[in-house]
Amino acid sequence: MNNEGLSCIICGKAQDDPPWGEDSMQKDINILELIDLKITRYFNKVVYISDLIYDLESYLNQLTTVDDQWKKDFRTIWLDIEVAYSLALDEGLEKLTEEGAVLTENSLLNLKTMTQNKLIDLKAHKNE
Repeated sequence: MNNEGLSCIICGKAQDDPPWGEDSMQKDINILELIDLKITRYFNKVVYISDLIYDLESYLNQLTTVDDQWKKDFRTIWLDIEVAYSLALDEGLEKLTEEGAVLTENSLLNLKTMTQNKLIDLKAHKNE
């Protein structure tokens, strides 16, 4: 692909790489590493569930090179966690119900696995 003539929309400086190039991929790698770390911190009881839910959604919305199906699958699992938390809040509870805690733990383990697998894929693709 010929990138001749590409320039930054902010500063006008000529760009060698398209906006979906190595920098975007590295940004997504960094975000996925943050997701993995945030989930680990929740399991270590360093992060509250409300913060985790907000942060996971925020990180997901920042991914640019990750495929749409992966993001859709991630959001579907994330939604289970959000619903479990919302139900606890609706019931006036300070923490998740036992069922909600099990659902949240299983969902987070799935998200962690998804994230780690996507990290492996992106790092391999980046090194090609």
